[in-house]
This record gives sequence, C-alpha cells and structure tokens, in this order.
Amino acid sequence: MYLVLVGLESIFKEAVEVKAEDFASLIDNVIDIVKKEEIDYAEIRNGLVTLEPRGKSIVIGDIHGDSYTLREILETSKLTTYLKNEGKLICLGDYGDRGFDSLTVYYILLKLKELNSRKIILLIGNHEGAFKIPVHPHDIIEQIYLRFGEEYSEIYEKLITLWSYLPYTVIIPGKYILLHGGVPAELNSIDEIPEAREKYPLNSMFEEILWSDPIDEVGVYPSPRGAGKLFGPDITRKALNIVNAKTLIRSHEPCIEGVEPKQENLTLTVFSCKGIYYNRNAAYLIVNLEEEAKNSYELAMKAVKL
Repeated sequence: MYLVLVGLESIFKEAVEVKAEDFASLIDNVIDIVKKEEIDYAEIRNGLVTLEPRGKSIVIGDIHGDSYTLREILETSKLTTYLKNEGKLICLGDYGDRGFDSLTVYYILLKLKELNSRKIILLIGNHEGAFKIPVHPHDIIEQIYLRFGEEYSEIYEKLITLWSYLPYTVIIPGKYILLHGGVPAELNSIDEIPEAREKYPLNSMFEEILWSDPIDEVGVYPSPRGAGKLFGPDITRKALNIVNAKTLIRSHEPCIEGVEPKQENLTLTVFSCKGIYYNRNAAYLIVNLEEEAKNSYELAMKAVKL
C-alpha cells in the first residue's frame, strides 16, 4: 500500500483519534518493518543507510511534538509527488518531547513508514536515544499517560524497542552525510559507523552522532550538554573525506531562521519545529540527489522556511 492511495488528510485525522490499542499495533508493525529494513536503492548495515543518489529527498530536522508544523511540511512539500517517483523522506530525529503533541507526530510518521516503508527513513536523535543515554526533558512518557492512561507503560516500552532498531546515519556517497548531532571526532573508517550503537558505551561514537554540535573553532572540546562533544571544521573535513561526502546535514540545535550553515560551509543545521525555542522559522530541505553536491550555504539558500 502507498500513501498516494490513502491520503495525508486521513492520516492526520487518524492521528488525533487513535486509540491505545491501535497506536500500539502501529508501533509493532513498524518494528517488524525496521527489523528487516529495506529502502529503495540503498544498502543498510545496522544503523547506517547508504543511499544511491537518485531523485529528490525531503529532509526534516527536529520536530519535538510540533504536529502543526509537521503537517504544514508534509502538505507544502508535495510529499506524495516525490514518493510516487524515486523520492525519499529523511527525518533526522527528535520527534517527541518538549512539544505538547508528541503522539500525533509519532502516529503520522509511523503511519507514513508503514505505508511507504521503502521510501521513508526515520533516524534517531538524542531524544530517541534515551534508552541508552538519559535526556531531559523526556516528557513523552507523561504525554502517553495523559492520552492513553494505564496502558502508557506498554506503549513506551514498544517505543524503546522501536528506537533500538531505527538507523542513525544516512550517507549519499560523493554528496552528503545526514545524522542528528555530529560526526565522531575519532572516526577512522566508515565501517565504524554501523558498529557504533553496539559498541557504546565502550566507544563514544554513537553518543557523538546523537549529541555533538559543530563549532567554528578548530579542535574537539567537552560539550556543555553533558553528552557528545563540540567539534571543529577540521574534524568535519576529516570525517567527510573518510565517508566520501561533501556536506554534513544535521539537526539538534534550534536556528533562528530554521537553517544555519557553519564551519566554512561544510555543515548545515536544519530545525523543523516552531515555538519551542527562540527560532523565528522552521525549515526543511528538498535536495536533488542527482545534482552536484551543494555546500551548506547553497543548501540553506534553497531551504523552505515556514
């Protein structure tokens, strides 16, 4: 079944009215899908998706329970048009917490994944990594309880299972690397990325992928977040060379304009929710993967701002 046969409007309506049993069943269905994940024109190794440069991809950053902006993104991006062709939807994580409508966001994205499993890529962010690394606030638990009552514990446990299977990095060879936080400072081989989750906490790469932030100063420094690191353009350039990419696309930090190029135009931050931080705009990207790779400034100039 494909989204074009179902329609976004019916998914939005279901998301508001869904009962606990149906929500839990949807999570189970998506867990079964991602356990044996298959994406069109992609190779998948544990947490790493290596995607062939075909068609256009819609890229969404942090959503944080902002169902209104998510709906606006899905409608204005003409998502169904891209999915009918070779397009993909790539989400960079942080779907819940902070915003008040985390469960509606989850229902919409999981339903999209269920109906278009080979064209939707849901990465985890640090708020989905809570099963490994504690995060604050983590109020999705309270939101589940307020909506579904005593069944909250079962549903939350299912979400934890889902998070443990979702990927955390996408690479389009020769073009882009997409993840939530940052590139690992000690990365020496692309083969270390799919192993990162299993090797945590003995190795910090998984934590850095979910938690780190780019800075314009050279070097690596402790992060004020208490997890991850601050990494300079020298670290980004090294990682891009290792994975054969030109630009890092990530989320994790609010931006006043919804997007922010940094690090000598090596790194682009995209943030896709409104009203939770000081950001004036939310933004998303439509990236033509068949064109020559764009630097972060060029991508920012083409970003769609809401």
